[in-house]
Amino acid sequence: MSFSLPCISIHAPVQELAECIERSGGVLLIKDLPEAPFQQIQDLLQNSPTVTNRLNQACPNNLIYKDSSHAARNSASKVDRKASLDLSPERLASIAKVDPEVVEAEALKQPLSFYDAFKETVAEKLIPAFSKVIGSTDMLDDVAFSFRMLDYYPSPDENKATAPRLAEHRDFGFITLIQSTHPGLEVRIGNKWQDLPPIPNGTAIMMGGWCAKVRSNGRVPATLHRVTKHHDTEASRIAAVLFANPKRVDTALEPAVRSGEAQKFISGVKAADLQQRLVESKSEKYVDHWLEVRRPTKFLSRFRRTTLSAA
Repeated sequence: MSFSLPCISIHAPVQELAECIERSGGVLLIKDLPEAPFQQIQDLLQNSPTVTNRLNQACPNNLIYKDSSHAARNSASKVDRKASLDLSPERLASIAKVDPEVVEAEALKQPLSFYDAFKETVAEKLIPAFSKVIGSTDMLDDVAFSFRMLDYYPSPDENKATAPRLAEHRDFGFITLIQSTHPGLEVRIGNKWQDLPPIPNGTAIMMGGWCAKVRSNGRVPATLHRVTKHHDTEASRIAAVLFANPKRVDTALEPAVRSGEAQKFISGVKAADLQQRLVESKSEKYVDHWLEVRRPTKFLSRFRRTTLSAA
């Protein structure tokens, strides 16, 4: 069963956007965004091997295009069948130095044009709104955007019992926005997994990430989410994802503590520190524990007072 989410237009005033983000509990719908060219994204991922191979050849140490369908077909494991393509303005500039023709490929034109418009719209309205929620303007100059195109291939009947198409996790950065063709995305609200409803093109699901959680002192949670088998096993689920992350590895993720709030997370954590912890930790619970400000228990406080008195 799906549930309803707060929804607001990207054209709303920045202050209204900020208030909606804070009230939402970290998950909301943003409408009136540029529409994703889902058919062109699918064509790029499925039918443009020359382009995707050249993109990978230009970045041999960090493959941009991945397709797990072959591994899924040839194993009894729970490897999911999907293709993905990860790009960013910085990565495109690097590719252009190696293979300038591939970044001008016809198959890339509409997807990249869409992401440029998507990025500019988010940078103009959502990032200022989000900085108001945090209570600090320093992030206005410290946001880097990246984008991911995904094709979750049709899931045959015999695979229905396998693991989720994307295991539960929280994203690293400030915010993530997702447009998709089919349901399947679920978010953890309280103690329940909630199935998000179908949404029209031009509307994105927005979620907070770890950096949002720390910088906002917990006012914007890092949303736990996953992708499950959607109802239509005969159709691909195409998704267009935009990530807004810290631009610099030494970005200080200092909690912005409001008057009357207790500081929930430790000071001095840098973006690279948090990212490394997330990669190395077996569970995100360990990361939460590492970030939390740990206050002395009543027993420990009494012990310290006794010790000081004796001294």
